[in-house]
Amino acid sequence: MKKIVRMFISGVSIIALLAVMAVGLYNKNSAVSYKDESDKKGQVYLASLENKDVAAIEQEIDSKKDALKQYDEADKKAVSAAKNSNIDFKSYYSNSVFMGDSITESIKEYKYLNDINVLAKKGQTLIQLEKSLNELYGIKPQKVFLLYGMNDVQLFKTCDEFKKKYYEVVKEVKKNIPKTQIYILSPLSVIDSKAVATDKAVNNKNLDQYRSAAVEVAKNEGVNYIDINKLTMGKDSMHEPDGIHFKYDFYKVMLNYIHDEMENNKK
Repeated sequence: MKKIVRMFISGVSIIALLAVMAVGLYNKNSAVSYKDESDKKGQVYLASLENKDVAAIEQEIDSKKDALKQYDEADKKAVSAAKNSNIDFKSYYSNSVFMGDSITESIKEYKYLNDINVLAKKGQTLIQLEKSLNELYGIKPQKVFLLYGMNDVQLFKTCDEFKKKYYEVVKEVKKNIPKTQIYILSPLSVIDSKAVATDKAVNNKNLDQYRSAAVEVAKNEGVNYIDINKLTMGKDSMHEPDGIHFKYDFYKVMLNYIHDEMENNKK
């Protein structure tokens, strides 16, 4: 690609140089000093133009390549996960509990898992967990998956407040059910143009910060982190019309992907 760009710029340079020479011939009766000055200006201009355009074009190409590569990798993993259609989710996740808001609640509403395996409620945030945590401690699952951020971005004034509360919740879970493996799931992206109708705070710029906070909590607390957000990249069709919630098929891809991530970590 770089070679093609350079050939293109070189071609433009040759054409421009010929134009400069033509102008010089046309003005053959002019003073020699004027011709020399024009040639020098033309050469300087072409040099600056070529260097500027090549750098700009190459930077743009590299940037797009990186973006496409990121999308391609996400697509491949999503497709790979979706192919594992024979997994019995209710059996595989029978000793697990998913916690979160209405996005997580849909896992049981769509009948992917049994009610006991999903402790989630519409509008729930990290602050409103006392009852759900007590239920969790009673179940004592092998694994617990935490998916928070969508409602929290509307509640907390700053991302630091969200992060502080996430630390508290993880520490409490570790203290009360120390044998349970904790998995923090990445907050999911939204369709900005649609989500803003719900709350102006619900946008990808804010959610990116909350996602980074979730990564930090997982790393510092020594618990697992799974980036499920990559499954939604470039796939707006997975969203419901509100641009926030997700359609039935998304959960199959998500549960398959989580399955694959855990199984791969065993190897």
